[in-house]
Formats: sequence, structure tokens, C-alpha cells
Amino acid sequence: MKELATNIQKHIDLEAKAIETYKELLTYSSDEKEKIIIKTIYQDELRHHALLKRIHKTIVEVETLVIDDEMWNLLMEDVIPRF
Repeated sequence: MKELATNIQKHIDLEAKAIETYKELLTYSSDEKEKIIIKTIYQDELRHHALLKRIHKTIVEVETLVIDDEMWNLLMEDVIPRF
């Protein structure tokens, strides 16, 4: 899970750079057809970026819950008597 979360974070970072690049290209382009294509790609990158962030958050939260449960169980082993 940690490796997956790390890889998704790398893709999130790459998406952020791509978003900035397309946003910048929109300001420089004077051709309307070119702007339509760039804007479409830009909007797609925004959706993809948001999706990756939600996926990453889900993975990190699940991983945190597992770690919390494992720690709780380790701490409680000595407290709760076993019958």
C-alpha cells in the first residue's frame, strides 16, 4: 500500500506540472483551434488530477486505519487478559 500511495503521489505531482503547462499554453496560443484542443486536455488533466488525489487519500486513510488497528491491538495485548 505504501508503494502504491507513493507512486500515485508521483503521478499527482506530474499532473500538477502538466496542468500548469497547459494553463500557460492557453495564455500564449492565439490560434482558436489550438486553444480548443489545449483547453480540452487541460480540463481532462484537472479531472484526472482530482481523481488521483481522491484515490491517494483513500489509500492513505485505509493504510492509517490498518496501522492504528495494529498499534491498538499491540497496546491492548498486555491489558486485556486472555481466557
